[in-house]
Amino acid sequence: YLLTGTISSSALNILVCTYDGQKVQISNIQKSYLATPSLSVTSGDVENLLNGFAVTNATSYSIKFNTVDDEATATDVPGYNGTDTIYSHTGLTNGQIYYYYVKASASGFLQSATGTGNGTPALPVFNTEIGGVGLTYSNESQLATLLGITAGDISDFAVDVNNNITCDINVNYTLPNQTFLNNTDITYYKDSDGRCTAVSGSEHFRGCSSLLYIDMHGDISPIAWSCSSLEYINLPNNTGSYYARSCGSLKWQYSPLATSINSYALSDAESIESVSGDLVTSVLGNAFRDLTSKLILEFPIITTISSVNALYFCSNSANIFLFNSVTTFGVSGMLRNFNGTLYIPNLTSPIGGVNGDSGTLLNCGSSTVIYANNALSTINGGGIDGDLAYVQSRGGTVIFITNTTPPSAVSDLSTSNITSSSVDLTFTTPSSTNTIGGYDVYIDRGDGAGYRLIQTMSASGETIPTLISGNETKIKLKTYDEFRNRSAYSNEVTFTVL
Repeated sequence: YLLTGTISSSALNILVCTYDGQKVQISNIQKSYLATPSLSVTSGDVENLLNGFAVTNATSYSIKFNTVDDEATATDVPGYNGTDTIYSHTGLTNGQIYYYYVKASASGFLQSATGTGNGTPALPVFNTEIGGVGLTYSNESQLATLLGITAGDISDFAVDVNNNITCDINVNYTLPNQTFLNNTDITYYKDSDGRCTAVSGSEHFRGCSSLLYIDMHGDISPIAWSCSSLEYINLPNNTGSYYARSCGSLKWQYSPLATSINSYALSDAESIESVSGDLVTSVLGNAFRDLTSKLILEFPIITTISSVNALYFCSNSANIFLFNSVTTFGVSGMLRNFNGTLYIPNLTSPIGGVNGDSGTLLNCGSSTVIYANNALSTINGGGIDGDLAYVQSRGGTVIFITNTTPPSAVSDLSTSNITSSSVDLTFTTPSSTNTIGGYDVYIDRGDGAGYRLIQTMSASGETIPTLISGNETKIKLKTYDEFRNRSAYSNEVTFTVL
């Protein structure tokens, strides 16, 4: 016999010649390939929907999947009946990419080539999420009334089993006065597209005892007040002010564009550990009143701090207040009961505006350390500034800055001994004209707060605690000397906490 033929992308043609000793038999066999399935994958929450793979004349299909793009090691999808032309692959892991391979079959046809597609399941994304209030605002109309918009301005409204609202708000709106006053159900408010572009009145989140966080991306300054469970406020586009009064659990507020700290803005926020305001130019009365836990403030461009009680009763010895550019500073009682470190290198006029004791540092503690411009050593008729003399009389320390040459930056910062909450930092001690005093440690914990000055360290090899398990974390240092002159930033280290 003789077998010959041709293969194309659409068919297989075979010519068979046989001879049985008496006659020659010639047969022509032709089979067509089924078309390659065109696969569409639509991803949802822990599932991928496969469709669009129907092929003319096909009577059955095989579907395989893999978490890497390799058909050879792919396995059959679970529960598929072999004939449906739509299939939902469920029970998946959000964020994991899944690859799919589909072939079509039918009697009298050659199996198709492989159709491919992929999808990554994820939670659905809505621009507005409000936690815990779904019973009170159970439909578009009720939520629209609260926010001063119309029901038609809201789409994809849903309430889950925990009474959390998700929806898309399709217009800009103003957060009304006393929006959630004394609402003990609300657990969070998230406006990821910045649809809330203004606020009216005050007390928007006052007395919200279950509120955990506020995450709003418009240029707004909503007021949180007496929210005992509030842990963080994320206002990345706020060019106005801070305001989170009497929120004892507040750990951080991220407002890198904010220009002012309002009256009582962070008073009684006992859990807040650091505020870095690169653009802050104003700190009003009682702004940081009664913060007895450790507080680090760094306002590099502010020139005037002279509001009554602005830093009243900040009594923790670990406090660090860095006011590099201040040229007017103090009023009676402004830093009453202060302990910790105060850095005012460019203040050449008397504290509180008088050569004698203005009362700015009334009742300061023995742990007070003030780094002051050398001009203040003789400003009071040839003697020391009156407020600084008072600090010394209370057992505090005053260091006059007689050399302003900063130390060099660390250039070889590295990490070791990473645990679920800490890391060791090592580096070569940099050069310095003056004796090195220590290192300011800036940490981005990966929690949304960005880089903040969290603590100091005295030498290489020390352990940095209070990190967040599982988070990618970044750290950099600034070296400071005996006069608290500071270097540029060190190199940055990035690692994942265990």
